[in-house]
Formats: sequence, structure tokens, C-alpha cells
Amino acid sequence: MNKEKLKCVFFLGAGFSKDAGIPLQQELLPEYLKRGDKQIPDTLDFLLKIFSFKYKKPNSLEGDANIYPNLEDIFSAIDTAIINDEYLANFSPNDLKNFKEDLVLGILRLINESRGNDNYIKDFSKELTDYRLKTENNDPFAIITTNWDIVLLTYI
Repeated sequence: MNKEKLKCVFFLGAGFSKDAGIPLQQELLPEYLKRGDKQIPDTLDFLLKIFSFKYKKPNSLEGDANIYPNLEDIFSAIDTAIINDEYLANFSPNDLKNFKEDLVLGILRLINESRGNDNYIKDFSKELTDYRLKTENNDPFAIITTNWDIVLLTYI
């Protein structure tokens, strides 16, 4: 195998940015619901109708993130209905598109506002960028992330 064709793959799991204050995936929905954003009542209505999820007030379910619907299930249900141009309960495909956009933007805001000391991510991205610039036409590495982590992307 030609050494110039070797590629390093960085596989970054959910904990990569935890030390920078970013919630883990299972913490995103509980933290999002605590925020009090204007679209939270719509989110709660959706979760009740689709997942029978009852949420009384912030912190009422604290300590048990496992009872929250996971984001994969939420987005899978939404995407399936949108793709098939079907209603999900009383939500039209257009309602679902708008709901999904609001939920994604809310979670991304949460992630961005949760950021604390992310110097290690900044340093890592600088090393990767410098290395890539030195290799010019080569493609020396790939980055695979398994979470909602946008911190590394913002630095790169």
C-alpha cells in the first residue's frame, strides 16, 4: 500500500465536547425544554400527541433523561411523514417542516450558548487545519462525528 494514500480518520463520539460544556445527546431535549423559548409549547404539544410524553414544568423530570423521547425517534417520525407527504397526528407535512426547523435551531442555539472553555477543540482544529494546508493536494484525514457537535466545525 502506498503511504501517500493512507488516511487518518478521527472518530469523535458524543463526549468530544462535553468538557467544553456542550450537553450530551440525551441531555439536549431536557435542556432545550428548560429554556422557555417561545416554541416550547408547540414542542410539548407535539411530544404529547406523538410520544405521550407529559412534561409539567422545568426540572420536574430532572435526573431521568431516559424518560424523554430521544431525538432520533423524534426526527425519524417527522422525516418519515414529510417524505411520504403524510400527516402525523394532526400535524401536516408543512407543520412538521416548520416544527423540525424550530427544534433544530433551538438545539443549535442551546449548543452554542452552552459552550464554555473549548480551547482544546480550538487547538485540535488548528493542528488539523495546519496539517491539511501543509499537504496541499493530499487528503490526509477525515473527521466523523456521531453527535450534534458543531464546535469543531466552527473552528475549522
